[in-house]
Amino acid sequence: MNAWVLNQTVLTWWPEKLPAEGEFGIPDALAAGLALGAKISVHAAGETWRGLTFPEDYADILAYFQRT
Repeated sequence: MNAWVLNQTVLTWWPEKLPAEGEFGIPDALAAGLALGAKISVHAAGETWRGLTFPEDYADILAYFQRT
């Protein structure tokens, strides 16, 4: 699972135009920030990625949390 921790400085470089539908591309927004010179820190934790943005992800997430 990803956890994004952002502070108010993102407002200075966050893209104004977002996709009309589909997944919100936080990595794309971060790439835009990097291209503008934003300072971004990445901290890795855990080993398993789980999708959490689409309705189709619900069953997998529910099963994952029921196992833990």
